[in-house]
Amino acid sequence: MTTAMTDIMWSGGLAWYQWNKHGRCTGLSAPAYFALSREAFSHVAKPDVFAKLDSPITMPAHVVEAAFLKGNPNLEPDMITVTCRAGRIAEPQICL
Repeated sequence: MTTAMTDIMWSGGLAWYQWNKHGRCTGLSAPAYFALSREAFSHVAKPDVFAKLDSPITMPAHVVEAAFLKGNPNLEPDMITVTCRAGRIAEPQICL
């Protein structure tokens, strides 16, 4: 089941971690939690500008946040944060 989530959670290990940390307390079964995660993921537009990049670039996290907000008018600024590790953008986190 976790392997099937690698297209949106990048690895089976991360999917397991998310289920163990967050999914267990939802009251949902693992299949229902992963189905809901997939549905939520499908409702967030990924900014086209990032898909067009062909080499690494440097930009402030607030630029990434702005791109997600522009592409997802239903999001408010306090619903997104960009986490960084070792001076690099790690991931956008979106509260739905």
